Amino acid sequence: MDILEELEQEICDNNINLVEYDKINDKSAITRDNEGYVTIAVNKNKVKNDRELLVALSHEYSHYRTSGYYRPYMLKSNKWKMEYNANVDSIKRLVPLYKRKGLLPSW
Repeated sequence: MDILEELEQEICDNNINLVEYDKINDKSAITRDNEGYVTIAVNKNKVKNDRELLVALSHEYSHYRTSGYYRPYMLKSNKWKMEYNANVDSIKRLVPLYKRKGLLPSW
């Protein structure tokens, strides 16, 4: 099982619906309804390959893991914070620690 299949399985194991939806402007999006059901939508027309799909799914799943759901009317600073937290979580999941250490500056 490759990393994309593992991620898709983890998403399904957490009862998150994974759907293809070509009406979104981005590659992917996540939504949670009033009853708590979570759906990750992927626009396959905007995803070029499995690597882009992996990054998009990991990012959206990280919104779930960090409880970073936002609404269009929220302050930009709150959106940016949620995006930042999702990006950090996604990078930690996708890039092994020994590779991340080389990315950090040595002060």
